[in-house]
Amino acid sequence: MYAADSYVSQKLIPSVRMEGSYEIGEINFSGNKAFDSDFLHGIISLKPTSRSFPHKVLQAYYNESKKNRAAPRILMKHINIAIKSLEHEIKYFDQTSAETDTLALWHFYNTQGFHNVSINFRFVPNFRKRINVLTFYINEGEQFLLDTVVCRGIEQVADDVRKNLLRIQKRYRQKYFNEQSLIAEISEIHNELLNSGYYFASYEKPIVSMDTLSHSDSLTVNFNLGRRVAFGDINFSDSLRGQHIVTNNMKNRQLEFKSGQWYSRRKVNSTVDNLLSLGTFETVTIDTCGVAPSDSVLNFCVESLYRKQKEWGIALFANHTPLTNYNAGVEGSINHRNLFGMAQTGNFFSSFSFRDVLRIIENIDNLDYEMQVGVRFMQPLLWTVSNTRIGASSSLTYSVRTVNNFFQLNTLQFPIKFPINFPKQTFFNNMSIDFTFEREDPVNFKAAVSNSLKKTNNPTDSLRFLQAVFLYNNLYQYLNEPQFHLWTSNTLGFSLISDRKNDPFNPSRGSYTYIGLDGWNIFLSHPSISGIARYFRFQFLHNHFLPLTNNLVLAIKGRIGAIKLMEEANVYVPIDRQFFAGGSNSVRGWQSRTLRYTNITADSLGSRNTYKYMQDFVGSAGLVEGSIEFRYKLSRPKGINEFLAEHIGNLSLTAFLDFGNAFHWYLGIEDMKLKFTDYLTKLAAAVGAGIGYNTPVGPLRIDFATPIYDPIKRNEPFRKVVVHFGIGHAF
Repeated sequence: MYAADSYVSQKLIPSVRMEGSYEIGEINFSGNKAFDSDFLHGIISLKPTSRSFPHKVLQAYYNESKKNRAAPRILMKHINIAIKSLEHEIKYFDQTSAETDTLALWHFYNTQGFHNVSINFRFVPNFRKRINVLTFYINEGEQFLLDTVVCRGIEQVADDVRKNLLRIQKRYRQKYFNEQSLIAEISEIHNELLNSGYYFASYEKPIVSMDTLSHSDSLTVNFNLGRRVAFGDINFSDSLRGQHIVTNNMKNRQLEFKSGQWYSRRKVNSTVDNLLSLGTFETVTIDTCGVAPSDSVLNFCVESLYRKQKEWGIALFANHTPLTNYNAGVEGSINHRNLFGMAQTGNFFSSFSFRDVLRIIENIDNLDYEMQVGVRFMQPLLWTVSNTRIGASSSLTYSVRTVNNFFQLNTLQFPIKFPINFPKQTFFNNMSIDFTFEREDPVNFKAAVSNSLKKTNNPTDSLRFLQAVFLYNNLYQYLNEPQFHLWTSNTLGFSLISDRKNDPFNPSRGSYTYIGLDGWNIFLSHPSISGIARYFRFQFLHNHFLPLTNNLVLAIKGRIGAIKLMEEANVYVPIDRQFFAGGSNSVRGWQSRTLRYTNITADSLGSRNTYKYMQDFVGSAGLVEGSIEFRYKLSRPKGINEFLAEHIGNLSLTAFLDFGNAFHWYLGIEDMKLKFTDYLTKLAAAVGAGIGYNTPVGPLRIDFATPIYDPIKRNEPFRKVVVHFGIGHAF
């Protein structure tokens, strides 16, 4: 039925490479309406010949040289050897394979409800193109309807389980027969049984019955329930390998199940994930063990293989922050993953780094560095509320960094975080509650300001300079008040994260959403600890990734942020809480931190150095950003050196449109008055393209971008190209 009337011509065009064989020049499909030809190509094993450009050139040269008796024989020999190395690009017809592919197509159509489909093939020459063409002729017939699905053997399940099974069956009800959906339904029913105490549940191969008169199908599945069992004793078995043991109390708190509860495979797997998340185990397995007290109970053993807990090292590092884009330096650390037997992680570290190294590449005068020393502590689990897990972490760090080679900023920071992990089925995966206590001290600020004022030409320039540094001047004045102030910033933050990307570094589908709110901690507002940073900040970010083809991904980003000052006078917002636009992870038509909506210029200030400082170290109260990016991963080419082919296959190309702007520059100068519509109509835009080399942590990339719209008219469209280097995708 599926290969009736197949035909192979006796006048095929013979292969020039292999005597007695016939190349496949094209493979076509005829009569297919339900599925396009590109999709059907993926089902069959036969492929058409696809000579690479080098192969075509060598073959043409070899054919012409054969006609010339004077052609050097040694050259002909080496050309022939080269052509033979490319013979994997030539595909020959094989009738057995064609019949097998016909059968594969027939089986596929049957799984989609086309039970009367008939398929044959014809392999004939096309003398005009000088190729042989293989065509599969498909008469699809009528697609059968799905009449009934009968699941036998589950009639005796408990009432609560039966309700869940009915919900599953209703969710999969469909008009036409589709084997993949039916298998998914059966698998979900099976999983529901395994998660409801039926440890021994299994099912037999489904039986499909066809009614050729009504063109409908019915499906019967026989389930074998076995007895319903509960968890019995739970025992722990540790393979320490010389490491400090994690207490049974801590391990018990990772359990998603308890003795006496109905068996659930989902809870067993979640428990394995919980234990591995502690970071102290290399592997964890959970299986039945021992003799149970009754047929309705199974005992389980939790076996864990420990990993090395104490480590130290010195390494180069690079990281990314919203403010500085990319920092690079060297860090030394000493770690312990199980300090007190409850899987607590302790870490002592010190580092030296250059901040925003891409700006240093642009201009050595941008050189800023940071030295840091500190300790971190993390308790992976404090409480469990229902299926929500709450941990805690804290650190104490002291850093010294330069600000535009202008003054030195010493910072003592004491953050306390409570990370909250929600069940996997919820949209938001994680939440965090953060208390951040920070003391920033501009130690040589007064002298730096005095020296800068001496270089101004008149009182107006002096006033403008003081306006440019008013944020840090407020900080300096606050610290020099008679009253003692322990902290300059005392903030409370909340954040929600939904991470549904299929890959953390190279996503091709899924989404990432971040919602954050942080600011002045009014609950700890005593004058000695309240701080001068009195504001509230809101942030929203959503990234979406859609696969368009196997190699092409559409990535979309939207981001907004706003800061509301609680006091207009004597205010201070830490620099890493302010908003900046422009750079390799922002609107790429502008250099890092240089994009904002303002009418203030270097000329209006009277000092280019002051304006440069303001651009780099004075942020804004508002931000709107977006990007649309097409990411294309090159396929591994055929017919070239394997080493070269591997590297070409790691390359990726991007084309993008970025738009956005920063609003309400934090200067002590009256700037533009904005209407609500300005946050949409005053967005700058840039287009560009890039190339990247894929690594396990994302591509090493170089992007070329040009502004196409500047709302303050300082950049004409397509008049300049901005180059950005990056590590990982732009978002």
